[in-house]
Amino acid sequence: MSSKGKRVLVIGAIIRTVIIAVCLIAALVIEHVWLHWLSNTPFKITCIIVAGLILLQIIWDCLLRPWLMNRQHGYLLKTHAITVQEGMWFVKHLQIPLFRIQNVDIEEGWLMRKYQLATLNLSTAGGNAEILLIDKTTAQQIMDNIKHSSLNISEELEVGE
Repeated sequence: MSSKGKRVLVIGAIIRTVIIAVCLIAALVIEHVWLHWLSNTPFKITCIIVAGLILLQIIWDCLLRPWLMNRQHGYLLKTHAITVQEGMWFVKHLQIPLFRIQNVDIEEGWLMRKYQLATLNLSTAGGNAEILLIDKTTAQQIMDNIKHSSLNISEELEVGE
């Protein structure tokens, strides 16, 4: 993961947290001003619960998740294989031979585009792997390396026949 990837994760988490907080606070205001379903004490308890949920969302999504994803997601490109490490709680190490990769996609979100980041999706017959939030130029280089390696392997097979 790129050094800017953690920043993108934090900004995305802040946006999600603000949306969740606005929705919950709007529901509380609507209930207090218009609906009056709860009396005074249950309404205060509900406000405390909502504040606690927003605090948990901030701690998890804005602090812990980006830190864990930065530590647990990575890749290592060798001449004939790529090793991808993914997962936060259960970490998987996938070693994929380059000739087995059938498709390589580069994904960019609007926030990722601003920071020149991309996610590389590697598709094989056995499943998919993702290399998260790497520099766009690095993603393009990896994509080119995979294409050139598959071309070299197909040429070696043609020459060997």
